Amino acid sequence: MISSLEKKFSVKIYIHTFPQTSWPIRYRFASKTDEPRLYSYLQLFAKEFSKYPKSFIVRTGLEKIIVVKDLQIYGQLRAAIPDFYRENLLLDFLNSTGYAIYQKHVIHHEYYHMIEEQFNQSPYWQDPSWNRLNPSGTRYGAGGVTVQNQINMYTYSHPRLGFVNLYSLSGLEEDKAEIFASLFVREEWQLVQKWQKTDRVLFAKVRYMQEFLREIDTSFTREYWARLER
Repeated sequence: MISSLEKKFSVKIYIHTFPQTSWPIRYRFASKTDEPRLYSYLQLFAKEFSKYPKSFIVRTGLEKIIVVKDLQIYGQLRAAIPDFYRENLLLDFLNSTGYAIYQKHVIHHEYYHMIEEQFNQSPYWQDPSWNRLNPSGTRYGAGGVTVQNQINMYTYSHPRLGFVNLYSLSGLEEDKAEIFASLFVREEWQLVQKWQKTDRVLFAKVRYMQEFLREIDTSFTREYWARLER
């Protein structure tokens, strides 16, 4: 299965070895008894990454997918970590087991941080064009790392004009990553579709993100989005 996924997505996949990372990462490899859950997670990952044109994955510079358990950085457990400097996307196959929507979402969300670094030179780029889409007076928080353990951060609740959840208010970079992820997770996209009918800011953010992706890869046509929705 690993070799077929590597060929399909043009990346290396690590499950029993751990390549060098930019930061001190704590983790454990899957044990023999974990194998059914690891296999199930790899199937979920394959389904989500199959939503991207292969040419897009190549253009983003992603090189390695690392799948482990008990993934931690600086003492915080994480479902995924984007190592944008070494082109590693680290995933925890056990984190949030039973919450498939979140497991799918976090794959796309963290991948977007790598995309932002690849094309805008920083995963934390304070995109002025994006910021201008917000209502006057909008202020973001101090970043996603500061709200990791707060309750109801990730629930899609449309807390205010232009925002899909509370986590998107924690930082401009998180807002963009949440919008990106929502385009690829059906359950979330259905909510965004409904909200953007009466939320002009959210509508504008979705269009901005789709146009940005089309600049990277012309495969992101109107027809592509229609097929993905089906």
